[in-house]
Amino acid sequence: MKRLILTISCALALSVSAEARTWRVDAEASLQSALSAAAPGDEIRLGRGRLTLSGPIALTRNDVALRGEGASQTILSFANQSGGAPAITIGANGVALRDLAIADMSGSAVEARDCTGLTISGISIAWPADARSSSPPGGMTQVVSGVVVRNCANVLIEKSAVSGATHAGIMLTGARNAILTENQARGNVAGVAIQNSIAVDLSKNQIDDNVTGVVVVNSPGQPQQDGRDIRIFDNDIARNNNASFTHGDDRDGALSFGTGITVIAGRNVHIFNNRFSEHGAAHIFVTAFRGRFEDASYNPLPQDISIRDNRMGRQGFAAGGALRTFAETGVALPDVLWDGATTYSAAGAMPRAAMVRILMRGNSGADGDGAPTFLSLGLTAAGMDIEYAQPDTTLSNTRDIQEPRPIRLP
Repeated sequence: MKRLILTISCALALSVSAEARTWRVDAEASLQSALSAAAPGDEIRLGRGRLTLSGPIALTRNDVALRGEGASQTILSFANQSGGAPAITIGANGVALRDLAIADMSGSAVEARDCTGLTISGISIAWPADARSSSPPGGMTQVVSGVVVRNCANVLIEKSAVSGATHAGIMLTGARNAILTENQARGNVAGVAIQNSIAVDLSKNQIDDNVTGVVVVNSPGQPQQDGRDIRIFDNDIARNNNASFTHGDDRDGALSFGTGITVIAGRNVHIFNNRFSEHGAAHIFVTAFRGRFEDASYNPLPQDISIRDNRMGRQGFAAGGALRTFAETGVALPDVLWDGATTYSAAGAMPRAAMVRILMRGNSGADGDGAPTFLSLGLTAAGMDIEYAQPDTTLSNTRDIQEPRPIRLP
């Protein structure tokens, strides 16, 4: 590809203007200089072509944008990077990353931490398709993600594409007030993962051909507990049956291939107006957190899950992990599956009980008619082995679950 066609719009050492500037750089050294010298409101502009960097880069200046000419035109290659650090790290407020591709990473592509006001728009991230086998991409032994956002608020991730990640295409952990819209997540372990996050809108995304499409989880031992208020709507979620990344058997089935959305201990999760199709297990799997934990204040049960007005196509034809074993007993897998747990205990503590409300309303088959099916595994305690399943198709909850307000970013 052509070398980046870039010019220096102003002298880095001599400029003292307080006005926002556009830095145009033509090599790795000038890119690093611009990243270090940029002031709030500045934009660092990359032209067309491939720029190969020797190591990772960091955006540490507040209110600075790094922008290319489009993901098909501007490529940042990290082929010469050694080690598995993220290719791009973001550690400042008000940062924007726009309109470029990130390639040849040895670690995750983008990782943002402890920030407010993050925008990622028009970014393309991909690991080689031929690396999607029993080994992680590029022969790596570590788990990598496309975009990782840790402990950030007011986040927008839009119009971006991630494929080939051995963890999540896009991952929010400890996020607050986030919008993920018009993205494509394909060929990852999880297309999108939302962990211990508060107030997230996931809408108008294409999520397909992953091991599992979307994971919403509250995990113990995280800095931010009590993740809640998640809205998943207007997405196309299909064919998330990709077993090429699985390493051994997923005995508990929480991340088995063949699920469109998996909710693990999520709270106030609203799934509506989505289009589901071709999932080997269930379109939606709601389950307790099944691992051991010491924190007596942690509740591993899902709470207040609303599933309404979705269209659901074919499913239940090729489950994985523990769900495969269950299906082999002759019980048909449903569109919506719940583990059935209503009791739990921390290590060594007395069991506790909690209400789990799951509402299904207005859902239909792919052709617009037919009532999607529901099944509880009847595993009454969190972490029970699936061999003790007592299947039950009863879903008694009919009360509405109040939907969170739409996310508004400042």
